[in-house]
Amino acid sequence: MLSFFAQIGFLNPWALTALAALPALWYILRVMPPAPRRILFAPLHFLKDLQAVAKTPSHTPWWILLLRLLILTCLIFAFAKPVFRLDTQPPEKTPLLVIFENGWDAAPNWTKAKAQARQAITKTTRTGAPVYILKTAPAETSGQTRIEGPFDEGRALSFLDTIEPYPWPSDFQAAAQALEEFSPPEKPQTLWIGTGGFTNLPNIFLTRLERKTKNITYMSCAPEDCAILLRPGEENTEFTIEQMEPAKAPRNMTLSLYDGNNRLLHEENIKLSQKRTEITPDMSPAIQKDIRRVQIDPQNHAGTVLYLQAAAQRKHIGLVSNISLEETKPFLDGLFYLNKALSPTSDLETAPLGELLTNESGFDVLITQGALSNTEETLQSLENWIQDGGLLLRFGAADMDQAAQENRFTPVPLRPRQRALDGDLSWEDPRKLKNFIEGAPLGTLRLNDTVTVRRQILADPSSSLEGKIWAQLEDGTPLITADTRGAGMIVFIHTSAAPDWSNLPLSGVYVHILNRIIQLAGNPSRDVSTSGDLTLERILDSTGTLRRTNASITLPESALDDFTFGPDMPPGIYTQGAQSIPMMLGAHLPSLKPAQALLPASITIRTFEKNLEQDLGRLFLLSAFILFLIDWIILLLLSGSLFPALRKLSAAFLLGVIFMIPTHSHADDLTHANGLHLAFISSGQSAIDTTAQRGLENLGRALEERTSIEIKGVAGINPARDELSFFPFVYWPLPENPRSLNDAAIENIRAYLAYGGTLVIDLRNGNAQASRDARTLFLRNLSEQLSLPALAPLPEDHVLHKTFYLLEDFPGAYRSSDLWGDVNAVGARDGVSSILITGNDFARAWADLRTSGGLNPILRGASRQQEMALRSGINIMMYSLTGTYKADQVHIPHILKRLGE
Repeated sequence: MLSFFAQIGFLNPWALTALAALPALWYILRVMPPAPRRILFAPLHFLKDLQAVAKTPSHTPWWILLLRLLILTCLIFAFAKPVFRLDTQPPEKTPLLVIFENGWDAAPNWTKAKAQARQAITKTTRTGAPVYILKTAPAETSGQTRIEGPFDEGRALSFLDTIEPYPWPSDFQAAAQALEEFSPPEKPQTLWIGTGGFTNLPNIFLTRLERKTKNITYMSCAPEDCAILLRPGEENTEFTIEQMEPAKAPRNMTLSLYDGNNRLLHEENIKLSQKRTEITPDMSPAIQKDIRRVQIDPQNHAGTVLYLQAAAQRKHIGLVSNISLEETKPFLDGLFYLNKALSPTSDLETAPLGELLTNESGFDVLITQGALSNTEETLQSLENWIQDGGLLLRFGAADMDQAAQENRFTPVPLRPRQRALDGDLSWEDPRKLKNFIEGAPLGTLRLNDTVTVRRQILADPSSSLEGKIWAQLEDGTPLITADTRGAGMIVFIHTSAAPDWSNLPLSGVYVHILNRIIQLAGNPSRDVSTSGDLTLERILDSTGTLRRTNASITLPESALDDFTFGPDMPPGIYTQGAQSIPMMLGAHLPSLKPAQALLPASITIRTFEKNLEQDLGRLFLLSAFILFLIDWIILLLLSGSLFPALRKLSAAFLLGVIFMIPTHSHADDLTHANGLHLAFISSGQSAIDTTAQRGLENLGRALEERTSIEIKGVAGINPARDELSFFPFVYWPLPENPRSLNDAAIENIRAYLAYGGTLVIDLRNGNAQASRDARTLFLRNLSEQLSLPALAPLPEDHVLHKTFYLLEDFPGAYRSSDLWGDVNAVGARDGVSSILITGNDFARAWADLRTSGGLNPILRGASRQQEMALRSGINIMMYSLTGTYKADQVHIPHILKRLGE
């Protein structure tokens, strides 16, 4: 306790002289009598309590005096500005320059960094010296880096509160230019609030900093708290985590893998001790193909998130063989190794060449081993398939001795016999893989020195091989050649697909070679990427969250070669033609280097202080207020007014609670629970809501007349405050400019969809695919907020076409829009799509129906399109209530009979 009080100092100690007046206050308070006690006048009570001699207290009780003196003492201490852990050393009246790093690596320790800067500013401004502040990361709006100030304490702290971390690195080149333009009247001392390391620190910044300032102190987080960087590997299943420097104790992290719908696929605990830690998560191939986002927890910032390229989608590959994979001899047939290498990322099918070419689903790539012993008709079909954009990948085999006859389907002419590099009759040794040709599609792959080839098919050296060789052996002979044919391509690997001719199928580079080749399918330019400018679609913010941006940023294609992050080139998802390209920090930033390795000895390096100064003035003011309330309650108690006051206060409180209870909401909930209601989400526009109300009322009448469903009424609801679980089907007509939903509405809709509800969103524009319509943009943002699955137009065989009526389409006031839904809905929803989207304006078609009188009026005078719109609504309602029961086999005879009629 004594050590606690020993660390308290006062910035205004003269206020403590008021403590000398406490004895005088004691005397004044002592002679003041307490407030008179009130007694209700009544004759009997008056006579009972009547005394001959009146007694009046001569002084206030001592404990009340002590309480009031304690209140005054707390006020005096508050005005004296007490500070816990006050620095007793007298500060110098010297200006202060605060260099505040606010790049991506500042996010993990942002609160600590601001606290350090706040304390330094407060200490400096106590002496009356000014403060200057330099942010190292350029702003998102202005993109400029400059030194702000001079500031007094209030303005400096206000400016500090406006600083926020950005998802790009600090720009020390621009900071050096700001230092060059900095000319204060007096050299300031410098406090550099850093992040513990750098990816790029130019010497010119350090030179100008030492020339313009003095007493430079670099303060950063401890190594075990500094930011880490997640880097991608060669494949979607290989990652590297980089630290500023090796940790003294292992850091516990969690690697999480998500698919495109933000569903967790795999989670793995890891320990980081080395500067670079390579990770290959242990997971099944079925999961690997769906990975789209990788994240490291608990650090949540732009450097711990990787979005993988969406172009890495599954290819449809045909393996040419007359036998299936089950009939092969494992470890001896090339089909086994091809299947192991390609099945995680591609869909494979094995069949004879003729069957593959006539397959209706089509193939992106065909892979063959050895000679093409087929009819001329089949070979002509193969040639046409290649010319139309197919990719033929061939492997050498022993039956290609008469290779001259195969030159029609090889990228280069071949010699008639294979070359043996080992065996009793060979004087040559196996050859190693020399290199991948730079500039070719395989040029960026990592070379594997352990790959050796014992036998190969040789290319004819008399032919032109320029531009057709992708890989070669150490003696210069080609190992992989390729050439375009029309819109397609032929790639030939001059050894076998099994390990009988080489150990290539047993090496890790084999998988990378095959995956790189199949990504070229449909791209005769032999360039894995597309061409054209890059357009920013979504930006990665400082917390590692991908969000849409209003910034219009377009970059030339050359930016891919040297991507320098900044306000004009932020990390995020860019589009290039039809391809989405993620530009992540971990894929493009240089290696992290610790501050100790780059800063000169003249700069003092310290870690963040844990025991910061704390202002106790507010604590003493709060104590004085609480003691004042206690004194007030005691006065009420002594005067006899406490309990009547409490009774009045309790009664008022209870009445307020009763009136505050939203009884109408409970009444509505009870009504909705006691019967089946149709519901629509109110738009706030009377015309749209009136149409939706009238349209659903007509739909309810039709349901009562034509089905066994009885509708009790129609409700207009607000998802931000109303319960949705009472309604199996909610219709949402979007206005022309929909308003954004708050978090409560999003959570309510998400819960509704998760627990079996069906939401029908109507864009009312005649086209659910409109790209520039405000309603479509709103729908895209909504799909991200709700983490909706991928939607597609319902196919002709979907159960919604036959839940009650047999329908070919789903028209409304329009009939040009498809009905979109989750065609792959599985799990607890029993195959029922949680969301349906149309643009056909169902409600307007239902509302225009004219009805006859009567309790249950019959719809009359409807056009053919209006009748079909009504049937569409009935099918959707039956689908919401009964699910996919009409897809059961028991209904097929009845449906076929109905179609026959």
